Amino acid sequence: MTDPSDKTELHQIVEELEDLWVDWAKASEKAIWQEADYKAYCALMKQAMMDAGSSAVKAENDLHAKKDWPSKYRKLQFERLEVQKILKRMEIKRMEFEAERTNQANLRQIQ
Repeated sequence: MTDPSDKTELHQIVEELEDLWVDWAKASEKAIWQEADYKAYCALMKQAMMDAGSSAVKAENDLHAKKDWPSKYRKLQFERLEVQKILKRMEIKRMEFEAERTNQANLRQIQ
């Protein structure tokens, strides 16, 4: 194992990027499950309303008017937002990596 003090700025950035990738994978998986649950809930509720005689359009409107629908929809959207936030942090970290790599190349040219 390497001494943490021996790590260069590039190594630290790469490790942070790897950690972000793990976070992104976990958040993405969570969002996938949340979306599947949300779609199953909507389909089940809509089918039940249509089986009871509602048209597809009325069932869709009634579904969106249900008291618990907004919280389910918000939960899904927040899961998606978390994935996007992690992707943005990964993008920033990649830019930091490129800047540091360029900086180190410039320093080598000066020496």
